Amino acid sequence: MLSAQPVRPSSKKSVFVISSLDTFSAISPINVAPALRSASIIISGDIPSNKAYEDDQILAFYDINPQAPVHIVVIPKQHIQSANEVNSFNSPIIAKIFEAIPKIAEKAGLSNGYRVITNIGDDGCQSVHHLHFHILGGTKLAEKLG
Repeated sequence: MLSAQPVRPSSKKSVFVISSLDTFSAISPINVAPALRSASIIISGDIPSNKAYEDDQILAFYDINPQAPVHIVVIPKQHIQSANEVNSFNSPIIAKIFEAIPKIAEKAGLSNGYRVITNIGDDGCQSVHHLHFHILGGTKLAEKLG
């Protein structure tokens, strides 16, 4: 689950920082759905993030409200609403994400294992409607998720 926490903008733009909570708040109103806007302004660099990895198609950053000692969010720079929207046209970017995840995890020191999670839809607690994957680790994780 991702959501946004307000930060002080350097301009008149609405600014969001993705975290693992389920609420969105904006500093200034904007006529774009906050869940869509938050991912795009992080990707564009309009707000700072603690980047774990970046290339021309992927951005990974540390979650500001970690659910484990290491909690990294990985997103495609191309908008894909959720895993339900993956198709033959955009699946190469998903493959690239899963090729990058082990490198991101290794760089973060997750040598003893980690979990990768994505949330889909309301019952899956997807609060940001831009596909994203959570890398969780740094401790023995609970086996039960639901």
